[in-house]
Amino acid sequence: MAEVSVGTHIGRKNLSSYRRIQQDGVELLVAQNLAEHLKTIHLDLKRFLFLRSLKAEVEFADELVLA
Repeated sequence: MAEVSVGTHIGRKNLSSYRRIQQDGVELLVAQNLAEHLKTIHLDLKRFLFLRSLKAEVEFADELVLA
């Protein structure tokens, strides 16, 4: 099982253990120990009225894909 955590306010949090990735005007913070094993990250954001749906697909260097 994969878990994704979304936060829109980082305030004064220590982000030194995260790698910053830019995609389509969005900045992603990925845990450093996870980022070093990633091959690709694909995000799909859908909007309908006031609802938003975020889907992430991650491919690791060993070809494992989590969606």
